[in-house]
Amino acid sequence: AQKSKQIWCSADPQKAYIDWMINGISPSGKGDCATPLEKNMAFAKTYGITGTPTIFFTDGSRYPGAVQISDIEKKFSTLK
Repeated sequence: AQKSKQIWCSADPQKAYIDWMINGISPSGKGDCATPLEKNMAFAKTYGITGTPTIFFTDGSRYPGAVQISDIEKKFSTLK
């Protein structure tokens, strides 16, 4: 959670995120600004989201986590 706060609170959050996720460069700073993290976690808890990405379908089903594109295409073919 602290790294997420540091990324959100950085001068350039997009760059900080890419540096962390792609380049392995840890974010710096205190991470003491206002962030949407608590609100996002509450939303996830309310709707049973336990991982990312989570894909919701019009029939109410969902795929949590990474899914093969063929599985998504198959699911789309069953929806009206």
